[in-house]
Amino acid sequence: MKVSVIIPMYNAERTIIKCLNSVVNQLPPDDLEIVIVNDGSVDRSHEIVEKFIQENNKFDIKLIDQENKGVSAARNLAIYESKHELLALIDSDDIWLPGKLKHQLQILSKYDADFVGTLHNNLALGFPYKLEDDIFRVSFSKLMIKMAPSTITSLFKKDLIKRSGFYDEKQKYTEDGNLWLRFSKHGKMIILNKNYAIAGDFKPLFGQSGLSGNLKGMYEGEIKNIKDMVGFKYINSIQYLLYFIYITLKYYRRIIIVKLRK
Repeated sequence: MKVSVIIPMYNAERTIIKCLNSVVNQLPPDDLEIVIVNDGSVDRSHEIVEKFIQENNKFDIKLIDQENKGVSAARNLAIYESKHELLALIDSDDIWLPGKLKHQLQILSKYDADFVGTLHNNLALGFPYKLEDDIFRVSFSKLMIKMAPSTITSLFKKDLIKRSGFYDEKQKYTEDGNLWLRFSKHGKMIILNKNYAIAGDFKPLFGQSGLSGNLKGMYEGEIKNIKDMVGFKYINSIQYLLYFIYITLKYYRRIIIVKLRK
């Protein structure tokens, strides 16, 4: 099975080579395509990737430049430009561990799944997910309680995103959660009980620099997500209210945790 790896890149001159090195060794060159969208970087990211492509010309690596439109637009463009029917997502400051894609492809086939994620940063996956043999099964109701897996661990069929709808390019925070919720209504999602990725040098999930550092933005994104689910008729108004309360409580809990870290 052949895989297109989707990499949005913005000012990643310090991290992109580590990322790419972790990707190119996943599968034989004939089974791998890498699509990088440079989202208006103002550092040396483009130049560094161009050099990497020249030095690794046995790999099918495509570099696309666009003006800065955000990570969702960059991912959508890369997906549109990809040629294989399986897609894997990773960000330019993250790395995959050896064997990730190969193992995921085996699990995809074994369970006849549309989506396979993994664990990352050595983090365990707790409630409401329950381990069954070597996997966790993902459902809409579970995602509404706890969003998983991390974007950078995902491998899925291109047909799934075509049926579910692409990234909302106007959404800046928790855009992956919005997509996962839609995925869960259109395909079979599972998570492999194996740690195969390192995100951002093991940064905490929230309260640090980067998008996830904006707690208010995350909160507003999660509220948008449940509003969208009402619009899709995936939840009713009573469920919306309950989820609103739950998300709000999580928001204030995160604020307390961040303050305690300081």
